[in-house]
Amino acid sequence: MPGIVVVIILAIVQGITEFLPISSSGHLALLGQFFGIQEIFDLAVYLHLGTLLSVITVFYRPIAKMIRGVLKGRIIIDRRVKITDKYLRVFLLVVLGSIPAAVAGLLLKDAVETSFGSAAVIGAGLIVTGVILLATRFAHNRELPNNWRRALVTGIFQALAIFPGISRSGMTISAGLFQGMDPVEVFEFSFLLAIPAMLGANLMEFKNITASVDFASMLVGVLVSYAVGVGALFGLKKLLIRKSFYLFSIYCLLVGLLVLLSTATGLAGR
Repeated sequence: MPGIVVVIILAIVQGITEFLPISSSGHLALLGQFFGIQEIFDLAVYLHLGTLLSVITVFYRPIAKMIRGVLKGRIIIDRRVKITDKYLRVFLLVVLGSIPAAVAGLLLKDAVETSFGSAAVIGAGLIVTGVILLATRFAHNRELPNNWRRALVTGIFQALAIFPGISRSGMTISAGLFQGMDPVEVFEFSFLLAIPAMLGANLMEFKNITASVDFASMLVGVLVSYAVGVGALFGLKKLLIRKSFYLFSIYCLLVGLLVLLSTATGLAGR
């Protein structure tokens, strides 16, 4: 198990990169190689738990409204389908948007696990993320509401992020912006959509833990990633409103190119 200082560094990186569109999985994999941490993904399970809790904290109001909508809302099927509660509809859109990533995760599980050990794949993923983020500079806000088609398209973009280096938040927010949705609604839907994805990934990862994790290190990692994650979420919302989201592309492109260059010259593992 790495020392407490390394755990804190990894937790800070997790808290920032889980929500900012620069790929937490890619950064943790690269840092695991840099620090020579064999059990990096066992530790990552606990760091992911911290950031999952930060999403639930920041979005507890819409989450509570979705739960109430599921319990009290109704779906009326007559000549047309009518949903009586706004947040029951949001819940159903989240369910629909979660399907592509769930299917991709099951079908590509082995390929994804193998890709985490490849710096070249991570570098390429960061470049893909950077290109897509840069393209949002030219997206227009037409204040279109979310619907079944837009939720499904966003879910397909999220499915791309099962590979390291491709940012989940980057993909889902970009998908909403490309489709002309309002940035504030895109922000909320992106992270409501993140909850089942993060919860499902955590449950799968918990089953695969092989190394013993020191309780004190685990607790510090969860608390630090939680606190940093909350701050990162509020910061990202402000940048979206200011239409500065695309600026993250510069970082992703530079780091991606640096990783590929290091791989090509033998400074990083392939």
